[in-house]
Amino acid sequence: MRRALLACALSWMAALALASCGGGVRRTIAAPRPAPAAPADASGPIGSAHPFTFGAADPSARWVVLCQAREDSDGDGAIAAWTTRFGAEGDALRPYLIFGSGDGQAIDDFLGQSGDGEELVLIQRGRLLVHHVGARRTEVLRGADIDDDAATLSTRVVSFDRQRRRIAYLVPRRREQGADVVVRTLKTGHEVRFHAPGPVAHAYFSEGGEWLLVEAVIEDTNHDGELSYARRAEAPQPRPCWRPFLGCAGIPIAGDYDREILHVAPATGGPLRVIPGRLRTVGPWVLALGPRGAIIAHGLDGSVTEWVPPTCQGELLRASAGLQRALVACRGERPDVLSIEIHGPGVHRTIGSRVVHSVRSSWGDFEVERFTTYDDRDDATYVVDMRDLREWRVPDDRRVIDTFDEGVVLVPRVGGAA
Repeated sequence: MRRALLACALSWMAALALASCGGGVRRTIAAPRPAPAAPADASGPIGSAHPFTFGAADPSARWVVLCQAREDSDGDGAIAAWTTRFGAEGDALRPYLIFGSGDGQAIDDFLGQSGDGEELVLIQRGRLLVHHVGARRTEVLRGADIDDDAATLSTRVVSFDRQRRRIAYLVPRRREQGADVVVRTLKTGHEVRFHAPGPVAHAYFSEGGEWLLVEAVIEDTNHDGELSYARRAEAPQPRPCWRPFLGCAGIPIAGDYDREILHVAPATGGPLRVIPGRLRTVGPWVLALGPRGAIIAHGLDGSVTEWVPPTCQGELLRASAGLQRALVACRGERPDVLSIEIHGPGVHRTIGSRVVHSVRSSWGDFEVERFTTYDDRDDATYVVDMRDLREWRVPDDRRVIDTFDEGVVLVPRVGGAA
């Protein structure tokens, strides 16, 4: 549900344009033919002469997914579709998978593709499929849960890792409430299964793909005798043709949605577990708040290392997996001033101090070696360098545009403003 709320908060940006249109191993069985095929000739028109929006395309230009209105679904005697601030209006858009040229094949939903465009993940006739473009072979992921949650900007049915080499999908258990999460390598078909303790709201990879994160419902908070994940009460549209919405008010939600407990496991296999006080994943570690206020790093290998001592009693700001260091705002002698410190195995360095609201308004990617913060006591911007264990003040006539591991991007201020 946390992911759903975050996506909901961002959905107003999607409404400005139809951008979206724009441990065991098991064997899978090939789908019955006809399966999609990739013709060599791509010289003709792509799609039909109907309104369309763009869904996805192959980096090698072998296929494209278009959302088209080809039928008079609203019964007004004409086929028409247009976009407004709320997304697509008019006749219903349906996704079509087109190899080369021509009208293509209507599909139920297109969920994504591998990084090289060789493997396509889609739903057809109520089944989750993986289609291998070059081999012209389609696999059925039997038993996969295709119940989506249209209240989020990302699909619940599958999640891709950052490299788009693996997917995580769900298989409900028949004899008990709950589901298994399956991590599948798209090219080889190798699968690893994880046993979740209850119905799964979402399963996804950590930023670097080292961890599998599973939001499972383990408590019947609405006392209906069942455990169920949060979902929309109305049927969702196909994901690539999904109509964005402004804001979150008025979305009909059904089911238990307030007791999703996050479980983690190495994405290569192992039992799912709850890490108390979890803050976030950082590369091969899960950082968590210890019982006495320390920040503990739980490793993929089961190791437990104290990164930040309990004397800090502070807030995690940023962390670097490569450096094994965390930037934290520790409590100081004054309640309105925090001590900015860098901690890690064998590293404990105080960098400076900031007023509370200046620290919490800082921005930037979480896993970086350099971090920008502002202090309104002297109206100055500072860059904290976790590698060199120091900070430096940005010149008053410059503004920070971006920070990254190799440096900082500055631009001149014009007329006293950025």
